[in-house]
Amino acid sequence: MHEPKAIICGMLEKEGKILFLEKDGKIELPWVYGSLRGDPMSQMEEAYLKKTDVKVEAAQVVMEEKSEELTVHVLQMIPREGVNPDPSAGYSAVWLTLEEAKKKPLAKHFEWIGSL
Repeated sequence: MHEPKAIICGMLEKEGKILFLEKDGKIELPWVYGSLRGDPMSQMEEAYLKKTDVKVEAAQVVMEEKSEELTVHVLQMIPREGVNPDPSAGYSAVWLTLEEAKKKPLAKHFEWIGSL
């Protein structure tokens, strides 16, 4: 039996705002496909560094959203040093509250944010 697909996201908060990535006018959190089996923390830490150039430590699951097709796990990210994002090509970094993020166009894998 196959485990349902899951998206694991990293959420870094600073002064009440969350670091989102923006591309083509749509926002998202840094993410990977995976599951909570195996080592999702290391997987997300590596992906977060690649996508934002911010060294982080993944902490606990802070949000979870489930549908028939997909499960989303949002991990709290703790910075290991200063937070000066330098996103990968094509992306820009934007700091938004969750409420501000809900009002923005969302990338396909992040439409669930609107239901929070």
